[in-house]
This record gives sequence, structure tokens and C-alpha cells, in this order.
Amino acid sequence: MTGGNGESIRILVAEGNRRVREDLCRHLRSRGYMVAAAGSGEALLGLTREGGDYAVVLMDINCGRTGGVDVIAELNRTHPGMPVVVTDAEPSVESVVGSLRSGVFEYVIRPYEIQDLADVVTRAVGRFEAKKQEAAGMTAESVVVERPAGRQEGQARGGEPS
Repeated sequence: MTGGNGESIRILVAEGNRRVREDLCRHLRSRGYMVAAAGSGEALLGLTREGGDYAVVLMDINCGRTGGVDVIAELNRTHPGMPVVVTDAEPSVESVVGSLRSGVFEYVIRPYEIQDLADVVTRAVGRFEAKKQEAAGMTAESVVVERPAGRQEGQARGGEPS
């Protein structure tokens, strides 16, 4: 998948569970995204420091030793405006509130349908592209983001990743 300027859209996935991480990456690649993967919050931050220009970060809030809210804060500091989508299998009031206050794009509670999570990523890419175009002097109305056929905004999320 390419953005408004013809460049490939890059997604960074941080997930501690290797099987889930591989499934997410495979599904996002099937949608045309370029995907990089990290097994921890530390590795995620390392990839962004290495010049990774990502449209969206998709991360498990409990990925690695570094606290998820701390990773989000660092991403906000180093990559302001980059949408972060958080997943969590065992949400606590503190993690949900802390993440939302940190400005995450969406907080998705497991179990989820992988298709629905990919739709959230597509919406986050749309926000990233709109902000990028606005910064370049174009209006948000000129940005077109592909929405997968048969999916409607606001459909319930739940189930096991497939």
C-alpha cells in the first residue's frame, strides 16, 4: 500500500508473543503494508531511532520490560503525531487511562479479530496521511485511504487473532 505521495506505508509492530507478532505482520503485509517487527518496547524504540519513518505503531502495552506508557511517551516525544495503536490482554484502569492520556489512537482489548485490528490500523494510517498532507499544505479532503470492502466503521471487535 502506498501513501498519497507514492511511498510505501510502513507499520511497526511490537508484540512479545512471537506467534501473534508473526500473524499480525503477515496479515498487514497481505494488505500491502511494509511491516517491521519488534519483540519488545526496547526494540521498538531502537527501530524508531535507527531512522524508521513509520506511519503507525501497533504495540502490545505489556511488551517487554519498558512500561508501555513510557514507550508511548517516548514515541510522542521523538515522533509527534505518529498514531499509536495499543493492544492489551489484561487491561487495568491505570494502563487504559495512562495510554489514552498519552494520546494513543486506539486502545484495543484482546481478544480481537485480526481483521478488525487491521481496520483500526487502516484508520490510523488515514490520520497519519491526512496530517502529513496538511503539513505539506494540502487539505484533508484530498487524502484518500482505502477501506477494506465489506467492513463498516464501528463494528465490534473481539475474538482470537487469526
